[in-house]
Amino acid sequence: MKIQAIEELKLHISDKRTRICMDEVLSCFYSKNMRSAVVMLYVTTISDVYYKLCDLVDIYNDTAAKAIKEYVEREWKDSSTSPKWETEIIKKCYQKKRILNNEGYSHLLQLQSERNLCAHPVIEASSELYNPNEAIVQGLILNMLVDILCKPSFLAKSFFDTFTEDIERSAEYFL
Repeated sequence: MKIQAIEELKLHISDKRTRICMDEVLSCFYSKNMRSAVVMLYVTTISDVYYKLCDLVDIYNDTAAKAIKEYVEREWKDSSTSPKWETEIIKKCYQKKRILNNEGYSHLLQLQSERNLCAHPVIEASSELYNPNEAIVQGLILNMLVDILCKPSFLAKSFFDTFTEDIERSAEYFL
């Protein structure tokens, strides 16, 4: 059975690529494939963070976002199989106050930790692979939707800064 809150939030995802990936996340979740849902949610969220960085650079000429984007692209070029850039994009976006606020950062680190447990063959004392329960996965999905996926890129940048910059540029037109 579909969860109404998730389905409604999904409608607010502005990037078409992210929406398509989110459909895959939800397909896994509703099919009770919790490990797959967590791994896909992480991929979807990291991709969306990168798309938002691209928007901030292309649309708003955001220099901090440009530095993060260039770092990520350099890491891909130098070592395409290294996961270092994934951790660094999260950290840099939080430190430079681009895309991630305190809650989003904390929730994304939690998702990253769950993804690591789900994606890597870690066998516990019972010799069974880790499998998150449905409530944990539902919480992760809701957190990513609210904190990151449903926010447009212009809100990812400090909204107040953007607002005041626009007013400054247009000041001569105001009485």
